[in-house]
Amino acid sequence: MIKTLLIGCSVLLLCACGGGGGGTEGNSDNNAVTPTYTAFTSTHMDADNSDIQPIIDRLKDYDVVSLGEPSHSGSVVHFLKSRLLKGMHQQGQLDMIVFEAGFYDGLAAWENYLTGKQPLIEAITGPDANYMYMHRHSLGVSQIVNYVNDVDQVNDPLILVGFDTRINSDPACVVKPELGTSVMLNELETYLVNAAISTEDMAAIHQVAPVMMCPWYTDVVYQGDYDLHWKLLLALFELEAKLTAQVPNETIPAYDPTQPRNFRDYASFWLQIVKGMQAHAKMQYEDYYPVADISSADNVRWLREVWFGATQQTALWAHNIHISKHADTVPTAMKRNQPSLSMYSILVLDNGGTYAPYTPDHTQWKIDTESFTYPDFSLNAKLADMQLPNAFFDFDAENRSNQLFSGGNFIYGVPQGGLVAPHEVMDGMIFIPVEEATKSRYE
Repeated sequence: MIKTLLIGCSVLLLCACGGGGGGTEGNSDNNAVTPTYTAFTSTHMDADNSDIQPIIDRLKDYDVVSLGEPSHSGSVVHFLKSRLLKGMHQQGQLDMIVFEAGFYDGLAAWENYLTGKQPLIEAITGPDANYMYMHRHSLGVSQIVNYVNDVDQVNDPLILVGFDTRINSDPACVVKPELGTSVMLNELETYLVNAAISTEDMAAIHQVAPVMMCPWYTDVVYQGDYDLHWKLLLALFELEAKLTAQVPNETIPAYDPTQPRNFRDYASFWLQIVKGMQAHAKMQYEDYYPVADISSADNVRWLREVWFGATQQTALWAHNIHISKHADTVPTAMKRNQPSLSMYSILVLDNGGTYAPYTPDHTQWKIDTESFTYPDFSLNAKLADMQLPNAFFDFDAENRSNQLFSGGNFIYGVPQGGLVAPHEVMDGMIFIPVEEATKSRYE
């Protein structure tokens, strides 16, 4: 079944003044209709980096580069981001990719990969870790995952993990009643016992945390239940204090991919999990997502500084809403707490095409696709009218003053709607004229 989807003003996000036109390299006239851009000449992972070298050169000196997507259900965006990340590793400074995927899951998958238990593409799929289902089954995402799998992790490392403080994967939750409590929570209790830390808080955490994290496995409703919420939070606050006191007593060996450390053996890791559950609980109870992104930013800090000691460039792969320049997204929270970090945020816009349905059943992706388009007054449509290829725009001084981008713009696929200039919500943009539904890697 094909559904026609016209994204309306409830999705709107940011109204274009200025007109159409065309061109491949743009125009140096600041008031020209055609902005300056770099074209992607291929979506294929095996293409060389010649077409995207200007983008790599623009990004290579930033500490953190964020790559967004307006939906997790598009295919072209996954192929383009995979190509760009490969080029940023080969020709730039990239040494870590952090997905919008579970913090626990990312480390579990990376451990299985380093120890040879699973190829990386299988490790992110399960059973010990589950990345977001639109990612773990995506053919486009598999391109960069398989590239990382084959990298020389000793001499030219490229780490792939997850940042999301929202803990909602199967290993973290009660999957079936006969399995008892979650794998992750059992591992937490095992750590506490081995470290001679009281486990008195775990009863409440075992009872309530899975209900909070994965409500689809239970009939209990967490959101709005004051007593349930505070029962969990009070137990987590107590455990946070105990783990905070334990962290100085432990030394984490330096990262060596040939001698993987078990992250479950350290208070420092479990402290991040406990703080993440607090943020997740507040997000669920208050229905306010930024609190989770602020906590996710701290997970990125921990991954970079504490666990891996990454010294070069980190890329964040996430939905546009989590990596825009608005307050309390992951990169802005990182910048607030680490002012010395340099940041570059790339949002992705599209203008029509098809999306896969948002379901973990990847066999339905090509059967029940959704078609979509945007109104003529949107920036998305104005860019499409210029008959542009897949393209990258840097919002430097020249593009900021271009009449197409100056003043307020209605932009679809960008969070927090309003009349704003593009550079106020992103440093650069990838534009996809025609998106295609996410393709399963099993086909």
